[in-house]
Amino acid sequence: MALDTIVISPIEPSFTATMSSLRDLQSLANVWFQNRRTKWRKRHAAEMATAKRKQEEATDYEDDDQDETPDHGGGDDHVSRGADPKRS
Repeated sequence: MALDTIVISPIEPSFTATMSSLRDLQSLANVWFQNRRTKWRKRHAAEMATAKRKQEEATDYEDDDQDETPDHGGGDDHVSRGADPKRS
């Protein structure tokens, strides 16, 4: 068979319709997975932000507890340490 005698027949309409519907299904699947990934990323980011905020609050709370000077019951809390206010 010579190259000049090959005839390309048109594709059947049913095949074309099937391919078109498959492309549509593929597009729908791609969009669904993309939306799913976006939803997951947003949830993951929100969870990470919440966890980070809780950790920072816990760290701040622990730091506040360590920074406080214990009250020994001296009753002179209003008097500043250092210079004697009576001599001023």
